[in-house]
Amino acid sequence: MATILNELIDELDAKAKRIEKEIINLDRSSVIPEHYNKAESILKLTDKGIQTEEQCKYLSKLRNMNEQL
Repeated sequence: MATILNELIDELDAKAKRIEKEIINLDRSSVIPEHYNKAESILKLTDKGIQTEEQCKYLSKLRNMNEQL
């Protein structure tokens, strides 16, 4: 039976890196006029980044367990 864990982990890792870049670019940007809106946007992206990294870590742990079997 084939596993897609490696592919999924790679996709999550790439997504996390895109979110990191998005946060940095948003922080540097002066497009959002209100400081509060900028902060809220950064915090929402941070939550998505944390969730993505946690999913990646969890699936990596499962992949390692699967390889040991």
